[in-house]
Amino acid sequence: MTSQPDLLKPPEAAQLVRMSVETLKRWRRQGIGPQSTRVGPRAIRYDRGEVERWLRSNGRPAA
Repeated sequence: MTSQPDLLKPPEAAQLVRMSVETLKRWRRQGIGPQSTRVGPRAIRYDRGEVERWLRSNGRPAA
């Protein structure tokens, strides 16, 4: 059995990267920042592992 990834809602991901939800939204539109996944017609989620990798690769400690 495989484990489900730890999916974060945008406010949770924003808190982890210490940025606002609006900044994450702008980054998504620009194709920068941590990778997001659409899980429904309107729902966006961020895999915690991907966010933490993005933080490390950009020289930022995780919150």
